[in-house]
Amino acid sequence: MPEKFLTSLKEKILYIGQFILYLIRSYITHDGPKTAAYLTFTALFAVVPVMTVTFSILALIPDLKGAEGQLESYLFEHFMPATGEHLQNYLVAFSKQASNLTSIGVVMLFVTSITMLRKIEGSFNEIWHVKESRKGVSGFLLYWALLSIGPVLMGAAIAMSSYLSSLRIFEHYESVQVTQKFLLGFVPILLSTLAFSLAYIAVPNTKVPLKHGIAGGLVAAILFDVARSLMTLLVTFFPTYQLVYGAFAAVPIFLIWIFVSWSILLVGAELVQALTSYKVSKYKTTSSLGDVLLILKLLYENQQKGESVSEDLLSKNMPWLTPLDWEFHYKVLQEAKLVTLQSEGDVLLSRDLHHYTFAQLYQACFPQALMLNLKGEDAWKLHVNEVFQEGVGTMQAAWDVPLSKVFSV
Repeated sequence: MPEKFLTSLKEKILYIGQFILYLIRSYITHDGPKTAAYLTFTALFAVVPVMTVTFSILALIPDLKGAEGQLESYLFEHFMPATGEHLQNYLVAFSKQASNLTSIGVVMLFVTSITMLRKIEGSFNEIWHVKESRKGVSGFLLYWALLSIGPVLMGAAIAMSSYLSSLRIFEHYESVQVTQKFLLGFVPILLSTLAFSLAYIAVPNTKVPLKHGIAGGLVAAILFDVARSLMTLLVTFFPTYQLVYGAFAAVPIFLIWIFVSWSILLVGAELVQALTSYKVSKYKTTSSLGDVLLILKLLYENQQKGESVSEDLLSKNMPWLTPLDWEFHYKVLQEAKLVTLQSEGDVLLSRDLHHYTFAQLYQACFPQALMLNLKGEDAWKLHVNEVFQEGVGTMQAAWDVPLSKVFSV
């Protein structure tokens, strides 16, 4: 019994280790650090427009009108490290100045906010291996909804905190006061979870399972809160940077914090996508060429029925195939002009396999394998080149079979 338990525990630890490595590899493959840096740069220009839009939306809600001061304090207290209060006055002053702009200025502020949201959607679509972003009205409505719902969530959090603080039952018992403090501290995490989950579910141009979106949102919210606490400790116990930067000491910390926040958002997105698509490598039973053949056979069979192949159907038929594997194979097939992608994400076969041979497919998958490129006039080199070319010729002659015939055997 203990041996069985240890074996099971070892397998679970190995699975978790593989999963974490997969997350790290995906984050690096999708240029996570580079994207976070780009979003940090964009956020420097977008933070004031977003605050301006937020305050404007608050003014449109009767119950939240005049709550700008509470929102500012709540935002900088719970979602920024210790240096947040130094920047609060400047950012609020800038946003109030922005509210006095002409109509052209307002349009520019809105465009800046939309640019940042489009970059986020593009990054999420890359993580989810979606080839096309939303266009036209659907994209505009999504961005407007995201800009609008943020202030509403913040207003709800303030109302919830005010309600918990006003309950008289908390005044009489010390143990209950501890509960009150815990609940008040939990509100920002709940708000962050809702915000992250909404982003993971709504932004990618594909269907994301609700439970995976919420799980990723919760993990991202916890990471966000832990990172904020660590940043506060760093600022408190290592004040040396204040001697270097003086009055501008809050600026580098603010930049680092924005970068960390974007990184957490992107890591959470990788986690949600992995929860949906990650497969343990032990299920893999075929080579890369074998995977491509299986994909083409599935596409060919569905083409005969006049149907396309969805990612869900592909995952069901090839459970060992990871999103990174599929992305690589799709690129090979696309460059060979064998497949085309529909707007909804389904894949169609775009060539007649009666006129496409196995030899052509091998050449498309492994173009370097049929080239020796052994240069020189030495006798042994000439001999090897001759033998190699004879072998390639023999192989191509044997493999000169249409894929439709291969799949019909």
